[in-house]
Formats: sequence, C-alpha cells, structure tokens
Amino acid sequence: MREVLIPVTMLLIISFSGCIDLNPLTNSIDKAVAVLDEGIFKLDNANADWQQILEETRDKLTDSTQSTIRNEVSNTLSRGIAASGVEFRCDTDFIRTRVRQDLIRIRASLLKETPPPVIPALCQVVPSQVDLNLEPARRPVIGYYGYDFDTEMRPSVFLMNENGALANVSQFLSITHHYQMTLNTGGNGVPLKLGDKALILKWKDLTLSEVPIIGTKCVVKTDRTQRTQANLIPAHERGDADFGGNGPKVAVWVNAVNHQRYITGFIYMKATETKEDWTTVEGFTDNVILYRAPSGYVIKDINVQPDDFTYTDSNHDPDKFDRGLGLVQRYEIVGDTDGDEAGTETGVTVYFNPFEVTLQQVSDCIP
Repeated sequence: MREVLIPVTMLLIISFSGCIDLNPLTNSIDKAVAVLDEGIFKLDNANADWQQILEETRDKLTDSTQSTIRNEVSNTLSRGIAASGVEFRCDTDFIRTRVRQDLIRIRASLLKETPPPVIPALCQVVPSQVDLNLEPARRPVIGYYGYDFDTEMRPSVFLMNENGALANVSQFLSITHHYQMTLNTGGNGVPLKLGDKALILKWKDLTLSEVPIIGTKCVVKTDRTQRTQANLIPAHERGDADFGGNGPKVAVWVNAVNHQRYITGFIYMKATETKEDWTTVEGFTDNVILYRAPSGYVIKDINVQPDDFTYTDSNHDPDKFDRGLGLVQRYEIVGDTDGDEAGTETGVTVYFNPFEVTLQQVSDCIP
C-alpha cells in the first residue's frame, strides 16, 4: 500500500506545481508594465487629467515588489504638482506631456531598455527682457520656468555682446527646483553693459531661450510653415508579428509643439489586433521639425489644432485618408499585410499642411 501511495503523492505534487507561479518577480514586472502602459496611453489624450491618471497609476502598483516603481510614479506626481504650483507658469498640456515622458522612462528602466534622454524644457521666462535703463539694484532676477532643469548636465547661460561673442555667465544662475531657475542680473549679478544684446540659455547645443537686452521696438509678424511629411513605424509590443486579417484597430494622434525657437510634429500610433493573441504595435516620434524661427525671433503662437484618427483595417493594402485643411493633409497607413508586419511594416506616413505662425522679434528690441 505504501509503495502505491508514494508515486500517487509525487504525481499530485507535480500536477499542482504547474499552477504555482514559480517566478513571481517576472509576473510582478509584467503587471507593472501593464499599469504603466495604461497610464502612458491615457496621457496621450490632450484633455486628460494628468494628476488623476498618475494617482491611479500609483495606486494600482500594490505589489511589494513594485514599491520602487510606485515611488518613482509618486515622485513624478510630486514634481508635476510642484511645477503647476509656481504661479502656474506652465500650462496643463505642457505638464501632461512631461509626466507622460517620465512614465515612458520608468517603463524603459523597468524593462532594462535604454530610456529616452531627459532634456530640459522651458515654458516661460519672466521678465522677457532686461532693461539697462533701470538701476542695477532695480533690475529683477530672470525666472526660468519649465521642467527637468536638474538633469545631470545643467543648463548654462551666455551673455552675447555687441559683436555676437558669447561669455559664459552660468555662475549667476541658480537652480532652485527641477522646474525653476533664476538668473541674477542686479548689481552683484551678470556684468551687463550698453551694447550687450541678449542672455542666452543653452542645454548642450540646444538653445532654450534668448532674453533680449532692450533696443528698438520689437516687430510682430506672421509666417507660414512648409509642406512636410514624416513616417512612424511603431515598435512591436505584444503578440506575434502577424495581424492575420484581424484588423488591426488603428489609432493615430498628431500635434504641433511650439518650442519657441522651432516647431516639432508629434506623431503617435497604436495598432491592435481585434482578437487573441492581440498583436500590438505602439510608439511615437517627436523629432519631426516643421519650422525654425528666423534669427532674432521666437515663435509666439501657432494657429493649428491637433488631429486624431481611428479606424479598423480590413485589407492588406495601404490605406489613404484625406483630412482637409487642418494640421494633417493626409494619412497613409499600413495596417495588416499578407505576411508578418508588426514592428517592420505597420506604420503611418503623415503629410502636414502648411499653417500660420506668429513671430516675435527678441533681439535688439523693446516689446
């Protein structure tokens, strides 16, 4: 009887072991990635409440092995709340975009992928000029408001003289928070003199801001962008590489982003198979240059609205969709093909319409 019971017992142990999660850490990471993916997708909506989405994302990370990720999401939430509280210099859309990028970086770190670089972003400079007619003691400090000023490589400030030469005056720049910096232009600050042209804020080779030292009356004028096209092939995120005639359901969102010195096109696409195994591709690009301001000008305003589009693919051919006179003239979308396409062929080509921009002169002028 004992000889019979031993094999039966071993058989039961082997059977039940198939139901036990032998790698809870991997399972926890998968759940955390799913929670982050949900938050990233929701933050794509221009009308999304970024604070509520971050709170929901944080509260869903309940596993003890997810505590580090939960803390990182909490830190992102705290940074966003702090940035929005500084006299609300940055609008909610700006903060929503930045916290979404933070979640993307957290997700990449969790999966041991290379995260996107952290690039400081500027939303407002106060005051917008330096008036040398004021006594040095009466000149206010310059406040820079934005996001991620506390990167490993800090921003630098340069003084441009009348000959265009630049002198590094970063010793007078104080980073008070990740979202705020101040530049001392008073008597014990940047040594300004008549003929100086501007204070230029840079990060690496990227110019973030030019604050003019006043001259003649500034000019406001309009200009138009040129027709541009750009491609995006999103990364393969889930399932096999073949949609197999099951859609996919495609969502595309396109926006024009004003960086003051230039305008970029932001393109997002997600395509999901309409049945199991839910093959999915998803990704974005924000480095499409739509316009650069001429020397001595910044882009004050852009007259264009975001464009979003969804449909379900029903064939193996590229699909074309005309969008009219807004930001997007036409989409050309590859969904399903007659082979494997996820991550290699499925994607979108966006044809941008020209649109109007308002330029503000900032060099040698008084607004």
